[in-house]
Amino acid sequence: MEIKYTNDGKKVVVIGNLNSQEKIVQEVFIVNGNEVPSGENFVVKSLHDSPAKSWKETRLEEIEQRYEKEYKENEFKLENLRKTFNATCGVISEKIRSNRMLEKNMKPEDLNILIDFITGNIKYLLIDTYGSLEIVEFDKSIIQHDYYGHFEAIKLLSVLGRSDGNLEYRLHQYSDGSGGSHIVTPFKDRESALQALKDKFFEKLSNCKNGLSNDLIKTAEKYGIEIPKPNLDIWNAEKLRRINDNIKKLEESLEGYKQQKKNLTTLTNQ
Repeated sequence: MEIKYTNDGKKVVVIGNLNSQEKIVQEVFIVNGNEVPSGENFVVKSLHDSPAKSWKETRLEEIEQRYEKEYKENEFKLENLRKTFNATCGVISEKIRSNRMLEKNMKPEDLNILIDFITGNIKYLLIDTYGSLEIVEFDKSIIQHDYYGHFEAIKLLSVLGRSDGNLEYRLHQYSDGSGGSHIVTPFKDRESALQALKDKFFEKLSNCKNGLSNDLIKTAEKYGIEIPKPNLDIWNAEKLRRINDNIKKLEESLEGYKQQKKNLTTLTNQ
């Protein structure tokens, strides 16, 4: 059975030759999923080995494919533009809100501190690292060292406008702002820094559930702060409880080993 295709795309079976130029064919239909020659025979002058498409059909398909491709590309670009636009609007809105809060809440002393930074009058930083407090010299604290301990760069010191409009200074680990960072409070003299450290110390002390912490004890020892007796009593009582718990566990463990030794001795003597 010879299969061919007509100019208009019909799949046909060649029945025979009518003459040297024309052929008798029968169209192929799909019946219950199978290809079956059916219908009346008809005569055609030209046949093709595969479905033929006109120039117009081919061009229309090319145009449609190009349209689909360009449409998807433009849709992707438009979505990216929407995201960029929304993100930009968010940043602008946040800047406006932050500036308004700064204008509303910024105190004269905040501006003076900023001016002292610019003019080089800041000499000390109070670093708040979660549980501990430390006073460091400004010029030494901002130096970033390389692997061999040599000077490499100046660490980034950033001023962030917080949501409540107050300025917050952060000393970063590296000059590019990467790594961790700590909140710092700038001072022109060590006496002011020390007083602020003590105030912060007692603020943290009041928030400690166990009365104290190892970091606060180290801070108190380093800066000569007298810890209130009630807080020391709570801390010592908690330490004593932990020591007693450890002693009890060790005694239980020791009794277990003694029993194992006794059992082994009994088995050996049998």
